[in-house]
Amino acid sequence: MKTNHFVMILDVEGMSDEKPYNVGYLIGDRKGNIVLERSWALPNAVWGNLKNCIKAERMTKKNIEEILADFGSGDNRKYDYISNVDFIEQFKKDLEQYKISQVWAYNSNFDHNSILRPFENRPMPDVVWCDIMSAACASISYKKKYVKFCMENGFVTAKGNIKYSAESVYAYLTQSPNFEEEHTGLADCHIEYQIYLAIIKKHKKLHKSLDNGEKPWKELAEIRDTL
Repeated sequence: MKTNHFVMILDVEGMSDEKPYNVGYLIGDRKGNIVLERSWALPNAVWGNLKNCIKAERMTKKNIEEILADFGSGDNRKYDYISNVDFIEQFKKDLEQYKISQVWAYNSNFDHNSILRPFENRPMPDVVWCDIMSAACASISYKKKYVKFCMENGFVTAKGNIKYSAESVYAYLTQSPNFEEEHTGLADCHIEYQIYLAIIKKHKKLHKSLDNGEKPWKELAEIRDTL
Protein backbone atom coordinates (compact mmCIF):
# COMPACT_ATOMS: atom_id res chain seq x y z
CA MET A 1 0.00 0.00 0.00
CA LYS A 2 1.41 3.37 -1.04
CA THR A 3 2.06 5.80 1.83
CA ASN A 4 1.16 9.48 1.39
CA HIS A 5 4.13 11.81 1.37
CA PHE A 6 3.27 14.87 3.44
CA VAL A 7 5.09 18.17 3.74
CA MET A 8 4.62 21.05 6.14
CA ILE A 9 4.08 24.57 4.78
CA LEU A 10 4.91 27.09 7.50
CA ASP A 11 4.67 30.86 7.88
CA VAL A 12 5.87 32.93 10.81
CA GLU A 13 4.91 36.49 11.73
CA GLY A 14 7.16 38.55 13.94
CA MET A 15 10.10 40.91 13.91
CA SER A 16 13.40 39.43 12.78
CA ASP A 17 14.98 39.86 16.22
CA GLU A 18 12.02 38.72 18.35
CA LYS A 19 10.18 35.48 19.09
CA PRO A 20 7.22 35.00 16.71
CA TYR A 21 3.78 36.11 17.86
CA ASN A 22 1.92 34.16 15.15
CA VAL A 23 2.83 30.81 13.60
CA GLY A 24 0.67 29.13 11.00
CA TYR A 25 1.28 25.84 9.29
CA LEU A 26 -0.53 23.25 7.28
CA ILE A 27 0.34 19.69 6.38
CA GLY A 28 -0.61 18.38 2.97
CA ASP A 29 0.44 16.10 0.16
CA ARG A 30 1.69 16.83 -3.35
CA LYS A 31 -1.84 16.69 -4.79
CA GLY A 32 -3.39 19.49 -2.74
CA ASN A 33 -4.96 17.43 0.04
CA ILE A 34 -4.61 19.16 3.41
CA VAL A 35 -4.76 16.96 6.51
CA LEU A 36 -3.92 19.47 9.25
CA GLU A 37 -4.06 23.24 9.79
CA ARG A 38 -2.72 25.20 12.74
CA SER A 39 -3.09 28.89 13.52
CA TRP A 40 -1.15 29.69 16.68
CA ALA A 41 -0.98 32.96 18.57
CA LEU A 42 1.84 33.18 21.11
CA PRO A 43 0.80 35.93 23.57
CA ASN A 44 4.15 35.86 25.42
CA ALA A 45 5.80 37.31 22.31
CA VAL A 46 3.29 40.10 21.63
CA TRP A 47 4.96 42.85 23.68
CA GLY A 48 8.43 42.26 22.28
CA ASN A 49 7.11 42.63 18.76
CA LEU A 50 4.81 45.54 19.51
CA LYS A 51 7.46 47.70 21.12
CA ASN A 52 9.69 47.28 18.07
CA CYS A 53 6.98 47.46 15.43
CA ILE A 54 8.18 50.84 14.13
CA LYS A 55 10.27 48.67 11.75
CA ALA A 56 7.10 47.27 10.19
CA GLU A 57 4.48 49.40 11.86
CA ARG A 58 1.44 48.96 9.63
CA MET A 59 1.54 45.20 9.27
CA THR A 60 2.75 44.25 12.76
CA LYS A 61 0.42 46.65 14.58
CA LYS A 62 -2.59 45.48 12.53
CA ASN A 63 -1.88 41.81 13.13
CA ILE A 64 -1.29 42.17 16.86
CA GLU A 65 -4.43 44.27 17.27
CA GLU A 66 -6.35 41.51 15.46
CA ILE A 67 -4.88 38.82 17.74
CA LEU A 68 -5.76 40.77 20.89
CA ALA A 69 -9.31 41.42 19.66
CA ASP A 70 -9.69 37.79 18.61
CA PHE A 71 -8.84 36.64 22.14
CA GLY A 72 -12.24 37.86 23.35
CA SER A 73 -14.30 36.44 20.51
CA GLY A 74 -15.24 33.16 22.21
CA ASP A 75 -15.84 30.11 20.04
CA ASN A 76 -15.31 32.07 16.82
CA ARG A 77 -11.61 32.62 17.39
CA LYS A 78 -9.34 32.74 14.36
CA TYR A 79 -6.28 31.80 16.44
CA ASP A 80 -5.45 29.15 19.02
CA TYR A 81 -3.62 30.73 21.96
CA ILE A 82 -0.66 28.82 23.29
CA SER A 83 2.46 29.25 25.44
CA ASN A 84 5.92 28.89 23.94
CA VAL A 85 6.49 25.58 25.74
CA ASP A 86 3.17 24.08 24.64
CA PHE A 87 3.72 25.32 21.10
CA ILE A 88 7.07 23.52 20.92
CA GLU A 89 5.54 20.25 22.11
CA GLN A 90 2.61 20.42 19.70
CA PHE A 91 4.84 21.40 16.79
CA LYS A 92 7.05 18.38 17.44
CA LYS A 93 4.04 16.06 17.80
CA ASP A 94 2.58 17.22 14.48
CA LEU A 95 5.88 16.66 12.69
CA GLU A 96 6.16 13.18 14.19
CA GLN A 97 2.54 12.14 13.60
CA TYR A 98 2.70 12.91 9.88
CA LYS A 99 6.31 11.79 9.47
CA ILE A 100 7.37 15.19 8.15
CA SER A 101 10.91 15.31 6.77
CA GLN A 102 10.61 18.62 4.87
CA VAL A 103 9.32 21.98 6.09
CA TRP A 104 8.71 24.44 3.26
CA ALA A 105 8.47 28.20 3.76
CA TYR A 106 8.73 31.29 1.59
CA ASN A 107 12.13 32.81 2.37
CA SER A 108 12.73 29.89 4.71
CA ASN A 109 15.80 31.35 6.43
CA PHE A 110 13.58 33.93 8.14
CA ASP A 111 10.99 31.36 9.26
CA HIS A 112 13.62 28.85 10.40
CA ASN A 113 15.48 31.44 12.47
CA SER A 114 12.21 32.68 13.97
CA ILE A 115 11.10 29.19 14.99
CA LEU A 116 14.44 28.57 16.69
CA ARG A 117 13.81 31.38 19.21
CA PRO A 118 10.94 29.74 21.14
CA PHE A 119 12.98 26.52 21.25
CA GLU A 120 15.83 28.41 22.94
CA ASN A 121 18.17 25.63 24.18
CA ARG A 122 15.79 22.77 23.42
CA PRO A 123 16.67 20.41 20.55
CA MET A 124 15.10 21.26 17.20
CA PRO A 125 13.34 18.44 15.28
CA ASP A 126 15.46 16.84 12.57
CA VAL A 127 13.81 18.14 9.39
CA VAL A 128 15.08 19.70 6.18
CA TRP A 129 14.08 23.34 5.70
CA CYS A 130 13.27 24.09 2.07
CA ASP A 131 12.68 27.45 0.43
CA ILE A 132 9.56 27.94 -1.71
CA MET A 133 10.94 31.28 -2.89
CA SER A 134 14.03 29.65 -4.37
CA ALA A 135 11.98 26.95 -6.09
CA ALA A 136 9.53 29.56 -7.40
CA CYS A 137 12.30 31.73 -8.79
CA ALA A 138 13.77 28.81 -10.72
CA SER A 139 10.51 27.50 -12.17
CA ILE A 140 8.12 30.48 -12.28
CA SER A 141 9.66 33.91 -11.74
CA TYR A 142 12.69 33.74 -14.05
CA LYS A 143 10.40 33.92 -17.07
CA LYS A 144 9.54 36.77 -19.43
CA LYS A 145 5.80 36.25 -18.89
CA TYR A 146 6.20 36.67 -15.13
CA VAL A 147 8.37 39.77 -15.44
CA LYS A 148 5.97 41.34 -17.93
CA PHE A 149 3.02 40.63 -15.60
CA CYS A 150 4.81 42.33 -12.70
CA MET A 151 5.73 45.37 -14.78
CA GLU A 152 2.18 45.77 -16.07
CA ASN A 153 0.54 45.38 -12.65
CA GLY A 154 2.81 47.30 -10.30
CA PHE A 155 4.69 44.44 -8.67
CA VAL A 156 7.84 46.54 -8.81
CA THR A 157 9.90 48.08 -6.00
CA ALA A 158 10.57 51.81 -5.61
CA LYS A 159 13.96 51.19 -7.25
CA GLY A 160 12.35 49.54 -10.25
CA ASN A 161 13.23 45.97 -9.33
CA ILE A 162 10.80 43.16 -10.10
CA LYS A 163 9.20 41.72 -6.98
CA TYR A 164 9.40 37.99 -6.31
CA SER A 165 7.38 37.81 -3.11
CA ALA A 166 4.72 35.20 -2.39
CA GLU A 167 2.16 37.91 -3.08
CA SER A 168 3.45 38.70 -6.58
CA VAL A 169 4.01 35.04 -7.53
CA TYR A 170 0.52 34.03 -6.37
CA ALA A 171 -1.00 37.01 -8.17
CA TYR A 172 0.73 35.87 -11.35
CA LEU A 173 -0.30 32.22 -11.01
CA THR A 174 -3.95 33.15 -10.44
CA GLN A 175 -3.88 36.15 -12.80
CA SER A 176 -5.19 38.30 -9.95
CA PRO A 177 -3.34 41.64 -10.26
CA ASN A 178 -5.20 43.16 -7.29
CA PHE A 179 -4.37 40.34 -4.88
CA GLU A 180 -2.95 41.41 -1.51
CA GLU A 181 -1.31 39.00 0.90
CA GLU A 182 -2.91 38.95 4.35
CA HIS A 183 0.40 38.60 6.22
CA THR A 184 -1.00 36.30 8.88
CA GLY A 185 0.46 32.85 9.41
CA LEU A 186 -2.15 30.35 8.24
CA ALA A 187 -3.64 32.56 5.50
CA ASP A 188 -0.19 33.00 3.98
CA CYS A 189 0.45 29.24 4.22
CA HIS A 190 -2.48 28.64 1.91
CA ILE A 191 -1.10 30.82 -0.88
CA GLU A 192 2.40 29.41 -0.37
CA TYR A 193 0.99 25.89 -0.60
CA GLN A 194 -0.61 26.78 -3.94
CA ILE A 195 2.76 28.07 -5.15
CA TYR A 196 4.41 24.85 -3.95
CA LEU A 197 1.82 22.77 -5.83
CA ALA A 198 2.32 24.81 -9.00
CA ILE A 199 6.04 24.11 -8.79
CA ILE A 200 5.45 20.39 -8.23
CA LYS A 201 3.22 20.18 -11.30
CA LYS A 202 6.08 21.34 -13.50
CA HIS A 203 7.90 18.05 -12.77
CA LYS A 204 11.28 19.76 -12.67
CA LYS A 205 14.11 19.63 -10.17
CA LEU A 206 13.11 21.35 -6.94
CA HIS A 207 15.50 24.12 -5.96
CA LYS A 208 15.33 23.96 -2.17
CA SER A 209 17.65 26.93 -1.65
CA LEU A 210 19.23 29.70 -3.66
CA ASP A 211 22.42 28.83 -5.48
CA ASN A 212 25.55 30.28 -3.93
CA GLY A 213 25.71 33.96 -4.82
CA GLU A 214 22.33 33.96 -6.59
CA LYS A 215 20.49 37.30 -6.41
CA PRO A 216 16.91 37.05 -7.67
CA TRP A 217 16.50 40.79 -8.14
CA LYS A 218 19.51 40.78 -10.44
CA GLU A 219 18.31 37.77 -12.43
CA LEU A 220 14.91 39.43 -12.87
CA ALA A 221 16.51 42.75 -13.86
CA GLU A 222 18.38 41.02 -16.66
CA ILE A 223 15.13 39.53 -17.98
CA ARG A 224 13.37 42.91 -17.63
CA ASP A 225 16.07 44.59 -19.70
CA THR A 226 15.42 42.23 -22.62
CA LEU A 227 11.75 43.21 -22.90
